[in-house]
This record gives sequence, C-alpha cells and structure tokens, in this order.
Amino acid sequence: KVKAELEKKTREAEAAKVKEEKQEQPVVEKVEVAPKPEPKAEPKPESKPEPKAVAPKAQVKPKTGSTSVVKKAVKPVVKKQEKIVSVPSGDNLKITLVKSLIGTLPNQRKTAKALGLTRKISSYSIRPNNAVTQGMIDVVRHLVRVEEI
Repeated sequence: KVKAELEKKTREAEAAKVKEEKQEQPVVEKVEVAPKPEPKAEPKPESKPEPKAVAPKAQVKPKTGSTSVVKKAVKPVVKKQEKIVSVPSGDNLKITLVKSLIGTLPNQRKTAKALGLTRKISSYSIRPNNAVTQGMIDVVRHLVRVEEI
C-alpha cells in the first residue's frame, strides 16, 4: 500500500512538472529592424515646373543599448499657380467689405484687417492698385467688392 501511494505521488509530481513546462511562455528576443527606404517621388510627365526637393534632416534617437537614425519624410515644394485677379487697372482701388468675417479663416481675417477693413460690413478702404494689394484682395475676394477710383 505504501509503495503504491509513493508511486502515485511521484507520478503526480512528474505530471505537474510537465504541465509547468508546457505553460511556460517562450522567451521573445528583441530584434532591431532596419529602417525602410523612403519611396522616391516620380516626376509627373506634365508641363508644370518640377518641384524642388529639400535634403532630409537626420535625427538621432537614443535607445537603450543602441542608437538608430530616423529620417523625416520630405514633401516636395510646389509653387501655387498664379491666380489672375480681375481687378480694375486704375491708380487707386476702393475695397468694400460686403460679407461678415464671422466663420472665416484666421488668415482671411488678418488680411481684411491689413487692408484696413474694420469688422463692420460696408466699411471701405482706399488702397493703391499694385501687386501687393491685388494679392491681398485675392485672399478675401469672396468677402469684398472692388471699385476703381
């Protein structure tokens, strides 16, 4: 009887050891992965001027144990096409605010202020007719009315 109990206990102990070995998680090793190469921008076969590419700046991020170089993605610089503003060609322009500045973009509000237009509708300003003024009018063209003086 005693021998049978000892054999039973040893079998149970061996079975417990086997279960523990099966339940143990495998050790995961950390492997450093090389950074992916940046995709090269293909030039478009259109007659537009080619964008100027700027050289990427490298940043070094310290990690525990090793360092790696991270490159920033570079967007090509593309110039906007020139917009033709239909502005009269006199010496001075009378610019009148015809719509509210509520809900407009911040750059549009700043442009209206730079043109001398207050916050009230029907406020006006007289400016010289030059490229600077025409560019500013182009930014807020949906909010103003322009007259030649």
